[in-house]
Amino acid sequence: MPSPTLRIAVVADSDTRWKWGALTARRLAPAPPLSPAPSPAPLPSSSPSTASAPAPAPLPHGAAAGPARAGAKEAAGPVGAGGEGAGADGAGVPGPDAVVTGYVLRGRATPTARQIAEAGLGTPREVTGAEFLRAVREEAYDVVVLALVGGAVQAMLHGLAAAAPRRRPVVVTGYVGVVYEKLADGLLLRHGADLVLANSPYDARRFRAVYEGVGADPSAVVRAALPFLGGAPHRPVPGRHTVVFAAQPSVPATRADRMYLLRRLAAHARLHPDREVLLKLRSKPGEHTTHIEELPYQRLARSLPPPPNLRLVYGNMGRVLDVTDLLVTVSSTAALEALHRGVPTAVLTDLGVREALGNHHFIGSGLLTSWDRLDAGDEPVPDPAWLADQGVSPPAPGGPRR
Repeated sequence: MPSPTLRIAVVADSDTRWKWGALTARRLAPAPPLSPAPSPAPLPSSSPSTASAPAPAPLPHGAAAGPARAGAKEAAGPVGAGGEGAGADGAGVPGPDAVVTGYVLRGRATPTARQIAEAGLGTPREVTGAEFLRAVREEAYDVVVLALVGGAVQAMLHGLAAAAPRRRPVVVTGYVGVVYEKLADGLLLRHGADLVLANSPYDARRFRAVYEGVGADPSAVVRAALPFLGGAPHRPVPGRHTVVFAAQPSVPATRADRMYLLRRLAAHARLHPDREVLLKLRSKPGEHTTHIEELPYQRLARSLPPPPNLRLVYGNMGRVLDVTDLLVTVSSTAALEALHRGVPTAVLTDLGVREALGNHHFIGSGLLTSWDRLDAGDEPVPDPAWLADQGVSPPAPGGPRR
């Protein structure tokens, strides 16, 4: 007898969270078709990205196949215990057919059609929170992935409880990247979900410690590697040395600090005219991201004539990493993506090592360095134990992932 179709709904409130939510749904049910949502009007159409999404390791279907919370708890052990690399390069776990329906919440950070197309994961429909809750009640989804900020997750959890759908879906949530601030706030706002995904062993320990510390049930915490990890391992190309600075919308926050980083990037390009230096931007003017960008680098760069080998680029980070030989950032999750592919990576300390910058997350990683050292040709060497604890599995030199 054929397996029943698993029906998954994903709701997100920004471009990055849409990507995280859609990839998480694919892991729950490998390579499902994306269906249009049943009622609200779609976002304006746009040509899909030509970049193919990596094939992340699937979560076990048992974690989402039943409508009851108890069924989810049974699957609350580690997922992909060998690290993301083992799953990303292997076959998916067999399971039922699945259909994923995508939604994005109408709000400050609603992604544009271009941002949606760049992710290359289908076109979700724009809805209000009330419209999404109504769809969950009417469509009887088996699984709901809440790719939302903590406060919105809590609102949806309350809304789902009040809506009393015919079949209670399994509710999955988590974080889209490095968790370096408001840990307790964010986790407690997510408490009540059946699965709270932790992107690494390190995160899983911290998440469970918070829940245990307040007397809450920690069994919902499930270790699952960050779904963005994937792509071809780094292969040096003779004569190519591409340096990419991964910009962040809100880190650092001040104009002076952002101008400092911009000037040092330009100075690095002038010092090394044989290198291609790219400033990788998160969004185009007028677009919004997970974090508010008050001082976009595009605007700041107008006052700083760039050297000919420095360019501002947009687009899918995976495609940029395909040609990257050194990834530089303050604390972007792109650092983990680069490390997973074996791309040399540097985390800047020029502005200090501070919680407000997020680079304190990389203490002990071996990646902390300065523009002065990078200008001199030094490249950090990551600590293997730190990488493993972060769920990162770089390829062995000349071979498969460790």
